[in-house]
Amino acid sequence: MASTFSHSLTILAGLALLGGCSSGGGGGPTPPVIVTAAFVGGGGSPTAGDQLIITVSRASSLVAGTTLDDADFTMSDGTLGTIGGSATALTTNSFQITLGAGVTFTPGTTTIVFSDAQDSIQSTDGALAKGGTPIAITSGDGDAPTISLLTLNRIEGELNGTGAAGGTLQVPRSGFTIDVSHADVSTSVDTNATFISSNVTVSVNGSGRAPGTDLSDGFQLSATASLSNFTVPASVQFPDGAQTLTVIVSDITGMSSSAATFAFRVRNLENNLRPFEAQQLWYLDLSRDIETISTTLALTATANGTPDFEEVLIACGILDNDPIPNVLGSFDSNEVVMGELRTRIVTELGTLFSGVNIAFTFDNFGMSFPAGESSVAFGSAPFSQMCIAGSGTATPSTVLGSALIDYNNTTDEDDCQTAFGPSNTRLGVFPHAAVFLGFASGPASEFRMTYDTFRPAIGGTPIGDDGTDGARLLEVVAGTNVGADARIDAMDAAIQKMARLVAVVTAHECGHSMGLVANDPMPVGLYGNDPVNFPLSGSQPASNADGHIENTTLFPAGAQNVMSPAINFEAAQSTSTTFNTLNLSYL
Repeated sequence: MASTFSHSLTILAGLALLGGCSSGGGGGPTPPVIVTAAFVGGGGSPTAGDQLIITVSRASSLVAGTTLDDADFTMSDGTLGTIGGSATALTTNSFQITLGAGVTFTPGTTTIVFSDAQDSIQSTDGALAKGGTPIAITSGDGDAPTISLLTLNRIEGELNGTGAAGGTLQVPRSGFTIDVSHADVSTSVDTNATFISSNVTVSVNGSGRAPGTDLSDGFQLSATASLSNFTVPASVQFPDGAQTLTVIVSDITGMSSSAATFAFRVRNLENNLRPFEAQQLWYLDLSRDIETISTTLALTATANGTPDFEEVLIACGILDNDPIPNVLGSFDSNEVVMGELRTRIVTELGTLFSGVNIAFTFDNFGMSFPAGESSVAFGSAPFSQMCIAGSGTATPSTVLGSALIDYNNTTDEDDCQTAFGPSNTRLGVFPHAAVFLGFASGPASEFRMTYDTFRPAIGGTPIGDDGTDGARLLEVVAGTNVGADARIDAMDAAIQKMARLVAVVTAHECGHSMGLVANDPMPVGLYGNDPVNFPLSGSQPASNADGHIENTTLFPAGAQNVMSPAINFEAAQSTSTTFNTLNLSYL
């Protein structure tokens, strides 16, 4: 059985749709130009009946009643021969000419460009192809490469606006990536020859490039055989508003793909739109004590002087009621375990929030969240805070966490309240739910296999209850196991798996309080509350999708999106469990 997340909604400002239009280039549509010209024939030199494939920069068509011949081009030498028939449109941007008698040119040397008299190819908005930079005619292999995905910020198709859920991806004016997945069955893609244009004027190094003009030389390229990532640097600025990219890839023989297009929206990220205009600091508070938790995980609504989280750990056998003193200096075995647990939680959170302007601490530096407030303007509190506690309810439940939702992260939150709103909801992270369900699972479950050996309620030996555990803990902290002691490995696993569980749940709840997952498609939301296009696992009610998104198809078996509405212990342990690409891109 999976534990479930819940959240309390606060109505705050979400993402607003900007009005206005994108700017064009002025002076009419941009003429298509030649991207590649590939000779395809039976030998090294062209003969009548061979083919010349011209790929152009913009979606175009052939003009009826015209012939694509020498008059339409300027060649550095040679001729296409006497063309006896019309060209053939292979795609919306590639046209095949059957070479005629008398053809002569040298592949690899002869260059070709549209002449001013060109009258056979025109763009879909009526611009006749002309001009451009002379392109060397290559010897093509006859197999065109393909583009399987064009996206931004590595966001998969089902999340980037092209999937069934719809929507429009929005990015800042620079700082995002253009990602192209490509393949070629015969040769390899020449990633340095990729053509990228926009349908609006884009500023490159302070100068505007007209719509339809290649922008690729302004980007920073990182590529493999199957994937090209183009980072848009600050020197390239896309204008605000709706626009469309066109991408064409070519192989090493000069054969070009069909054009792929991607529609998106650019926003000028002023501070009122940025989730993180400054680093966000989260204080993780372990001190909550509002109940007594027995080693059998029974709950009593009475504080007892021991933090509730520590009582959950005692029930697991990670801590002991009678710890070994002076294990590491003056620190007893429980204090050593807690120190290691805190370190590993922060490490796991750093992995989950990789690249995000965020930090986590267990030290409040003697400061506190403003008294009586559940949220305050971003930056006006010393930190946002999240309590890692015991149970989310007065009786055992499946609620792993509860937090305030702050769309677009406009405030700092106090997710340590114990009676929020009219329902007196406890906020925080509640490991009791996972432990309670874990011990109720079968003996062969990962949870039971990890903790039964330490669990005091069934006769296990807690960490610190064996007199030699002090020395073992020193090896756990050092990351060694010199004597190949199985208990050292078991202790290390018990601490690590609890750290990972707590980190994943904390990431989920902090994610809510930083804007995840806004309901509805982009640009209004981030696809929260859509159980139709993003089905929930198991028998969860559709209402669980509110403020959440589950992406089963995007994660390997046993892993899931951090912002799913439910998770089990095993999925939390998977290193592939992380934020989906859209959630992480937002952060």
